[in-house]
Amino acid sequence: MRHCFLERTIPLSLAAFVVLSGRSTYAQNTVSLEWNAPLAECGDGAAVEVEVNRLLGGQPVAPEKRVRARVRIERATDGAWHVDLVTERRGTRGERTLSAASCRAAADATALILALIIDPTQVAATRTPTGAAPSSDTPVMPGREAPATVMETSAVEVTPAPSPPSVAASDRAPRPQATAPKKDDTTALAAGVSGLGDLGALPTAAAGIGIFVAWTPGRARIEASGVDYPDSTTHAMGGGGGSFHLATGALRGCYAVNVHSPFESSPCVGFEAGAMGGDGFGVATPGSGTAFWAASVVGGLFAYRLTPHIALRLDTGLSVAFVRPRFVLDNAGFVHRPSALGGRMAFGMEVRF
Repeated sequence: MRHCFLERTIPLSLAAFVVLSGRSTYAQNTVSLEWNAPLAECGDGAAVEVEVNRLLGGQPVAPEKRVRARVRIERATDGAWHVDLVTERRGTRGERTLSAASCRAAADATALILALIIDPTQVAATRTPTGAAPSSDTPVMPGREAPATVMETSAVEVTPAPSPPSVAASDRAPRPQATAPKKDDTTALAAGVSGLGDLGALPTAAAGIGIFVAWTPGRARIEASGVDYPDSTTHAMGGGGGSFHLATGALRGCYAVNVHSPFESSPCVGFEAGAMGGDGFGVATPGSGTAFWAASVVGGLFAYRLTPHIALRLDTGLSVAFVRPRFVLDNAGFVHRPSALGGRMAFGMEVRF
């Protein structure tokens, strides 16, 4: 008799365990929920999962219908409860914002939305008709209140697009074209100082200091500058020698052909002229003199913008002198004449207005 009782009880117990385990697994897997809400007013996410299960009638849900959701509920200053709901299913992402008079009502609305996303047909078949009392075995969310009016303020569905079918050219949406970076087309002014090095104009390599101002309409640049090179000394073959200095003014034009913020590079061409002076020494009547000097200059300007209004700059160039004065000393002969070709380099900083 006892043996017969055990034979009937054990299978029934196992069957009940399987059914309950299946319902629990179903409730857990139908929606994967990340719940962020005040526990005291809203309850926990497990209650929402149970409500989703109830709305779906406890029916099995295919894996492709299951939903991942992230919920954040906060109370606004006006006393209403706001819900930010983000859902994802099979690569489809949805975003909704809800408002409700109470947090429990907001949680109920969240459960309803999740159930409708999973299987709207089953929800319609399961929901209790208006005015009918729920059956005694229907699970109920703890502390549920009467349904509140819930307003959906936004809903956005973002779905990864599959490979598009071929469409007529007139129906195809225009594709934005990649464009090369552009320099600001607004007219501006710039001014600054630079340290320079010259090889060829004076007897030895010389260092100088310069100032410049520039007008920069769009990519173009028109620049005026002045440079002063200190004395450079050389000796004559017949004894004695001379000390030479050079002061120049220049005007050049540049065009920015490569603009990759914050870098700029521009080829430049210009003209410069100035006064080259010499003072003799080491002879009975050394004397002194000043002569006109002029050259054309081609080169490049490279700039790096530290801020929208401050930039570092590097100048390189080649000068071709076409006015080359000759300096001689009485009783000593030839002393100096500028080279036909010269090299230039300058490093400085400019302020842009």
